[in-house]
Parts: sequence; C-alpha cells; structure tokens
Amino acid sequence: MAQPMILVRLASRHRSRGLRNFRGLLQMMTHSGTISREGQTTGRAFSTAAIGGGQQCYHKRDVDLTPKVDRHLLFDTHTLVTRLETNGFTPEQAECVTLCLIEIMNSTLEKNQKELVSKLQQEVMMQQLMAHMSSIRKDMVILEKSEFSMLRNENDKLKGQVEQLQKTLKDDISKLKSDIALDINLEKSRTKEKESDLEKRIALTNNKIETDVAGLRTLLESSKADIIKYLAGSMLTCIAIASAFLFRLMFMK
Repeated sequence: MAQPMILVRLASRHRSRGLRNFRGLLQMMTHSGTISREGQTTGRAFSTAAIGGGQQCYHKRDVDLTPKVDRHLLFDTHTLVTRLETNGFTPEQAECVTLCLIEIMNSTLEKNQKELVSKLQQEVMMQQLMAHMSSIRKDMVILEKSEFSMLRNENDKLKGQVEQLQKTLKDDISKLKSDIALDINLEKSRTKEKESDLEKRIALTNNKIETDVAGLRTLLESSKADIIKYLAGSMLTCIAIASAFLFRLMFMK
C-alpha cells in the first residue's frame, strides 16, 4: 500500500507537467523512426566526408561529438497505463506515473549518453585517428627521404674524415717508429765505439802497469844485491876491527 501512495503523490505533483511531457513524448515516438533514419543518413554522409577530407586537413576539421537526442522507449507506455488503471489508478494518475518513469529513464539515458560514446562517434574518431596516422606516416616518409638522407651524407663525410685521420695517424706512427729505430741503432753503434775505445785504453794501461811492475821488480832485485853486498862488506869490516882490537888486547897483557 505504501508504494501506490508514493506514486499517487508523485502523480499529483507532476500532473500538469506530465500531461505536456506525455503529449511531447507521443509526438517524439511518432517521429522517432524518421529521426533515426535521418541520423543514420547524416552519420553516413558525415563519415564519408570525414574519410574524404581527413587525409588533407584533419587538424582543421571540427566534429560535433555531442550525443544526439534520439531516445527509444524501452517499454510500452500504453500497456503500463492500462495496467495501472486496472490496479486502481485513475487515467491521469497512471499517465503521471508513466511520465515520471519516462523522465527518470530519460535522465539516466542523458547521463549515460554524456559519459559514453555512440557507435557513430566512435567510427568518426577512428576515422580521424586513421587520417592522423596516415599523415604521420607521410611525414615520416618525407623525413626519411630528406633529413635521414642528409644525416646519412653527413655520416658518410664523417666516416671519410675518420678514415683519413686513421691513415695519417698510421703514417705518423710508422715514421716515429722508424726514427726511434734509427736513433736506437745510432746509440748502439756509439756505445759500441765507446766500449771499444775504453777497452783499448784499459789494455794500454794494463800494459803500462805490467811494464812498470816489471821495472820495479828488476830495481828491487838489483837493490837487494847491492844491499847484500854492502852488508857483507860492513860485516867483514866490523869483524876485522873486532879481531884487531882483541888481538891488541891480548898482546898488551
């Protein structure tokens, strides 16, 4: 019993407004078929226009993505009104309740249409994206032909310069190696000459030392003989003097 009372109150509040909306709803239901057909035809025309002009000026085309007011009722209002009348509602109350339900459904549908995207809008957006991607591909091809070719030429020039530098470095390194080898050989020959000169000088000094030592030995030998002679003479003189002195002492006694 509570639900019919609530519905009756709602019906009494929206009675006058519901009648006007109900008439408009009936007119909308009569023209819904034509509206849907016109929407489909306009959508197809718009899609073909988007396909034709998207590749040229996709960034300048303005597309209206607002959802179109093309609502279809999901239930039979006439049967609902008749059922409400059979359950004790007056015709006006039944119409008001039906209009309230229609308004609730329309509000929910409007909310869903604002948040969601229709199939036609999705197709238009996909066509825009495809046109955008095709233009990007064309730009990439142009870049590959122009800028990438310039980069390749610069890269080839740099490679040539690097190869030239490598060749010059190799030549300089080979020259340095040859110069260093010549310097080393010259130093070796100089050191060998110095060593030979030193060996000759050492040999000469050794010969001089040997000759001097031999002369000194001969001098020592000769001096030894002279010393022995002098010692022998001096000893004989001393013995003679001593014997003479002793002989004299003996005769004096």
